[in-house]
Amino acid sequence: MADLVENRSASWQPRELEELLEGVKQNYEVLWGKLSGTLSKKDKDRAWSDIVQS
Repeated sequence: MADLVENRSASWQPRELEELLEGVKQNYEVLWGKLSGTLSKKDKDRAWSDIVQS
């Protein structure tokens, strides 16, 4: 099983990976912040959606 993982080709293009990482960096506090009165699951979902759409 480990051999299958090692031999898989990358499914992300380098530019796509850079954009994903940049979006995560920009939204880090929202994505990994604790849920509270000011941070909801909807906020987290919206941040992921924005990252994926950009």
